[in-house]
Amino acid sequence: IKYFIDYQKIYKKNKFIIITRDVFENLKSLVKKNWYNNLGSSNEIYPYIIEKENFYPVWISDKDKNFWKNLNKYEKAAFYLIENYRHQKKIKNKIFISYESLINNPKQVSNFLKKKLKTQETILTKKNIKLIKKKAKQNKKYIFFLKNKINQKIFDKLLNINKELASF
Repeated sequence: IKYFIDYQKIYKKNKFIIITRDVFENLKSLVKKNWYNNLGSSNEIYPYIIEKENFYPVWISDKDKNFWKNLNKYEKAAFYLIENYRHQKKIKNKIFISYESLINNPKQVSNFLKKKLKTQETILTKKNIKLIKKKAKQNKKYIFFLKNKINQKIFDKLLNINKELASF
């Protein structure tokens, strides 16, 4: 995401549509997929840096490397989401779309985008909207589970991001 800040310098007139997702649902997915559990393993598909036998994702800043080393898999995934959101906020000409809104109210989101982008709905749009399946509500038990797995400061940042995203 941080590279979009560079893209907007090149493509000044472009609008960036950022699809956001409930951070706890997103975190659950990242942990389930072991995104930061096996960093440096032979089956790792994400780019990483090796320094003094420690493995770091390429996006992490030098100042955060020591902090990263001490995080568990839940905190690493949460830190990734926090950093991602921090960079998303810097992007100008952006439109945030909630994944949950898109899934549960695709026609409403389509109309919103159509108006914002001054575009027309196509036959393909209508066809794709019909293919979208509604999603179950957020699992509150998982949030409680995460509260016990994640440092309170990190957890609070996730809560704040969710509140900010809910306002879009």
